[in-house]
Amino acid sequence: MYINIKLKSFDLKLLTDYLNSLSKTKRIVSIVRFPTKRRRITILASPHVNVKAREQYEFTVYNVYIKMLKTDFILPPSGIGYRIVFNKGC
Repeated sequence: MYINIKLKSFDLKLLTDYLNSLSKTKRIVSIVRFPTKRRRITILASPHVNVKAREQYEFTVYNVYIKMLKTDFILPPSGIGYRIVFNKGC
């Protein structure tokens, strides 16, 4: 029986460290990496005189979908969101 887990994080290094610690336990069946989602925001620095002065920010979200054996699940550290789906078959 398998557990499907979807992980989301803003920090790629934190996510890969967690996946490496899970792969050492040899419970992971498969890892699927989804494309990163980027969101860009432009904000006016000075709304009155300098309209051309703007600041740009970018948020990147890294998504990973893992399938692992149904045994003890190690909770991810803070900074990684997760969603667990249990399968009835297999």
